Amino acid sequence: MALPASGLLELSRIANTDGANSVGVVTPYTLGQLTCLTGCGGYWDGGWFWSNRAISAFYNWKGYGFQYASPAILHDFGLSSRFPTNSSNIIDTSGNGRTGTFVTGTGNGTATNVTGYTQTYPAMLATSSSSQYAVRLNDVAKYGGTSAFTWVAWFRNTGFPTSYNGIIAAEGRSGSTPIGQSVYISDASGYFIQYERWDGTTGSGATARLTWGSGGIPSFVSGKWYMMALTFTGNKATLYLFVDGTAYTAGVTTSVSVTTDASWGVFAGLRYNQWLTGNLGYVACYSSALTVYDLYDFNSMTRTRYE
Repeated sequence: MALPASGLLELSRIANTDGANSVGVVTPYTLGQLTCLTGCGGYWDGGWFWSNRAISAFYNWKGYGFQYASPAILHDFGLSSRFPTNSSNIIDTSGNGRTGTFVTGTGNGTATNVTGYTQTYPAMLATSSSSQYAVRLNDVAKYGGTSAFTWVAWFRNTGFPTSYNGIIAAEGRSGSTPIGQSVYISDASGYFIQYERWDGTTGSGATARLTWGSGGIPSFVSGKWYMMALTFTGNKATLYLFVDGTAYTAGVTTSVSVTTDASWGVFAGLRYNQWLTGNLGYVACYSSALTVYDLYDFNSMTRTRYE
């Protein structure tokens, strides 16, 4: 969708409607928030790149964020105001009908009516260690074996009751041995975000870590919105942390094969009874590894909602 010659007029028209279209965000976007739609950019290799597909990417996708023609999206959770208060359903806007479930309690949790969501811009959902609130994703994929995938989530953390706050996880236990994989934020040794990938049921595996205040990453700010992404190609995992539009990365080469089990689920805001204390924003999962350019595009499309 190309802008007409009177681009500013067209943005004004869009700003007076629901910019997210099918998502149901109550508060219209401002012109400042909509400037990303005319072409979003970001920093890469020390310079600025400009995306010229923002308008078409945004409007060609019925969901909250945007879809790439390949790989296929698995889940697309805008975590907006579309949730009925008398339901546990977390609406999947990908068009795949893979509804998530708002849960409370340990293990796979018990479905409970959605609470703690924001009906105005920006859309967010509260997760909690004290109340044990999280989102159980549809079980279409548990990311087992060496299958390629991408996880993306906007999150903010406001406390560390357990020191290991889950962001996205497909993780369980074999006896006391961890199985599966997870991304979490911790204050156990400074503030860091870490990906763990467990090798079958051996208790060994591979990790990738990014530490706030180290390697050029700004210091951690409690309550600040961050975007994380995790890509796995089949033989390499790369963890991304986006801070104010800039990506910081840590990778690990690994062909570790992940064991899954039908008795445990995939979660946002939780890793094996350790909850994110704060908020989840936009969450999406893909069945292949997005490129760094895709992720910069993704970040520039969504960051005006949270930063």
